Amino acid sequence: MDLKTQSKLSFRAGGGYDRARYDAPAESSDFETYYAYGRVSQETRLFTHSLSAGHEHQLGDNANNLETTYIRYAITSSALQHWELGANVAVLFAEEFGGTFREHFTYPLVGLRAGYQIHKYWRTDLVYEFLLKDSDLALRSFYGNRVTLGLGFSF
Repeated sequence: MDLKTQSKLSFRAGGGYDRARYDAPAESSDFETYYAYGRVSQETRLFTHSLSAGHEHQLGDNANNLETTYIRYAITSSALQHWELGANVAVLFAEEFGGTFREHFTYPLVGLRAGYQIHKYWRTDLVYEFLLKDSDLALRSFYGNRVTLGLGFSF
């Protein structure tokens, strides 16, 4: 469901139901859960910002299932000609499970982004993100700094 108002507010929401049944020996990976998401965003003359939250189920990295609940805030501005500047903060609460593996973790993330429109079709982006994984399992917690430089062509 999408809803936009005259005051440049927009709302988006959705949800549903997920269920998976695995054959032996992965039967301990079976699950039944819901998915839901919601986002409210506001567009102003100088910036756009949004707050979103949700619950979802994905394939895990270490096991069959990754169930997550998240909240995110993002802000972007195109106030400077040819530039798009942005920042975001998020917290993810997750459980990864399947077989004999089960892990609960929290994953805060903070990021900054600068994009520049080089030409009508070319764009470059520089992104920095700091993330922290706090796991209930020994030796699975970490922090990371990620820098991404991108160059894109669109037509």
